[in-house]
Amino acid sequence: MNAKPLTIIRLKKALECPVKLYYSLHPEYVEQESDSGMPLTGRFERDQMLVRAGSFFRDRNPSVEPVLEADGMSAKPDFLIDEGESVSLILVRTRTCRGDSPDQLVNATALPAGRWKSLLLEAAFVRHVAARCFPGRPVSISLFLPDSEGGGTVLLPADEACDAVEKTAWDYEGESLVFSALIEKLTSVCRDHSFEKPHPVPAARCRRCEYGSALPRGQEASLNSGFRECWVDGGFVDAAAFDGGEPFVWDLWHFGEAESCFARGVYLMNQMEAKRDLPAGRLRKRQELQLNLFLHRDEAPRLDREAFIREVETWEWPLRLIDFETARPLFPPWPQASARELAAFQFSVHELSREGVLRHTAGFLSAEPGRFPNFDFIRALKKALESSAGTILHYADHELQVLRKISASLAVSGEEDRGELIRWIGDLTDARSGRMADLCRLAKTLYFNPRCRGSSSLKKLMPAIGAPGYGQLEIGEGAAAQEAWFQLQNPELGAEARERLESSLHEYCRRDTEAMGLMLLHWLDY
Repeated sequence: MNAKPLTIIRLKKALECPVKLYYSLHPEYVEQESDSGMPLTGRFERDQMLVRAGSFFRDRNPSVEPVLEADGMSAKPDFLIDEGESVSLILVRTRTCRGDSPDQLVNATALPAGRWKSLLLEAAFVRHVAARCFPGRPVSISLFLPDSEGGGTVLLPADEACDAVEKTAWDYEGESLVFSALIEKLTSVCRDHSFEKPHPVPAARCRRCEYGSALPRGQEASLNSGFRECWVDGGFVDAAAFDGGEPFVWDLWHFGEAESCFARGVYLMNQMEAKRDLPAGRLRKRQELQLNLFLHRDEAPRLDREAFIREVETWEWPLRLIDFETARPLFPPWPQASARELAAFQFSVHELSREGVLRHTAGFLSAEPGRFPNFDFIRALKKALESSAGTILHYADHELQVLRKISASLAVSGEEDRGELIRWIGDLTDARSGRMADLCRLAKTLYFNPRCRGSSSLKKLMPAIGAPGYGQLEIGEGAAAQEAWFQLQNPELGAEARERLESSLHEYCRRDTEAMGLMLLHWLDY
């Protein structure tokens, strides 16, 4: 087998889990997430940054995405500027910074700051490889980032922060190594494929393992599941239990004690005991219900009907069910905007009568490229809701947060009707008014469906109650809705593609409010 270079991806895998490095060097293991699997939104924003960076550095004649290889290592900065006596490297990223001070990259003890640690590790590695490629010449590195304060972009010097990375002790297989020793060791590992596979250590992060996930053996005819090997061949889980799909302890709703269970040799839910394994606190009641129903293989849904009826009796009919779609564009296309400014671009409203009639009554989509959507959004929402005094139901806190954010934006705007709109939002969101109620809170506290494994997501609940789901929709999740809206912001998008995206967005948002109504009807039929 040919030697493979140490790359930043392999470096990060090794630090997260040494077994992942082993799998990455052996092509017989299936890897479910490719390096190019960036969501469309992420690719769109990265392309925006690269265009801006290209303009910023044009006069310095940069090399674009050069591949640097030296001593068994390979790295690829976004730009390299050969300035004769020295070399400058630039990494272009979409993570926002606050102004142009490099001090934000390190903490009070001069160590890499937590939110920047992964990026600084990458920067230090790229600089390390470049120094080997250009011996005897000073190599510096900077980060080209969006500025959340100024709204533009900044070039942030990162050499001092990379120096901090090189002084930091990094743990690899129980050894504490400084950066240069870590790189030397891992380069040797990548060069020598005959090294023994490290013994796996169960951890909560295994849930997100990309090497086969929980695929039973045979799912991939020509590839091995690294995930299965770790758990089954490592002696932690019986093969029959794994292949039979027995859920792990992390499948318990909002369970944060997987590591404690692993330390006791408890890996699967069928090994758990409520008294021993469930922590005290507000989550315990629902976790214990889920665990007990699972252990008794009871698939019947549960609803606290008395508590639900008490809630219903506080509502005014007809009910209005609302759902918002929002985005936070890296570079909003409207004037005087800051990075990641909220864009409320769509809503849907369904109405449910006391007689059980569910109908779609209103929808809004701001699709015009470059137009600030929030104030059009709130005016349309006010028109859709003010015709009735019925209780307004939302799902989780998102809608409340959006309304309050828009109210704050109106307060500093020059909109002529801002006072009227602010008062309307204030009345709506005031808990004392009882105008709004959170249906998600009821789903979490009063209802449990074992088929959802503790989840209260509408996308899990709909199939569980036999209602239309999201699988057949062209847009079936919030991230995809954001991606579609980003595409609509392109003024060169063709009419046919624009019409298809707008139709799909309307269909998705309507499905959310329809799902809320169907869930309510399901509970009312108990």
